[in-house]
Amino acid sequence: MVHEWIGAGSAEAAGEWWTPPLAALAHLAGRAVTVTGSGARTLWVGRGVWPFAPLLAARSLLAGAVLIDTRGPRETAWAVDLALRGRGFAAVIADGRGLDLALTRRLQLAAESGGGLALLARAASERDVLSASGTRWLVRPVHAHAPASVHRPRWAVHLLRRKGLRPTPASDGCWTVELDHATGALSLLPDVAHRPGAAARAG
Repeated sequence: MVHEWIGAGSAEAAGEWWTPPLAALAHLAGRAVTVTGSGARTLWVGRGVWPFAPLLAARSLLAGAVLIDTRGPRETAWAVDLALRGRGFAAVIADGRGLDLALTRRLQLAAESGGGLALLARAASERDVLSASGTRWLVRPVHAHAPASVHRPRWAVHLLRRKGLRPTPASDGCWTVELDHATGALSLLPDVAHRPGAAARAG
């Protein structure tokens, strides 16, 4: 299936740069590699989402990662489509900026055909762009004042849309996650995980 991840932050809102949610993407890719088993690899398409080495190494993804640079949405869609149909990668992570409804529909069909996982990173400015992806998520940084927050940054993850279901209120389908830089693990915060109904929604 194809899932879209929108990275949003204060810097992007000011028009300075785009911040893709690499921590979330690397975590999901790591889970896919674990499920697939020995020899599984990940494909990162587009220089805008190329992950930094420590994050990959912490999730044991560096050796199995293939990085491809593309020129524009059509080349990106071509590379992702080929990888999904070929079934050679546990997960395909791509710079999804500029992908329109037709291109995302093509990728969704490729994922259904090959049974693959595609994670597309989009900028906040493309939040309302029509897409055929299965889900769309918004990731925002959560600023904490504790010293430990430097090594354990947090994000609020909000499910914006899920194919086949009606949109949920902003207060529902929203979780806070924390990244442990030492291990590369991304986890749901305990206070959120034990909130009544949270586990059911997360599943």
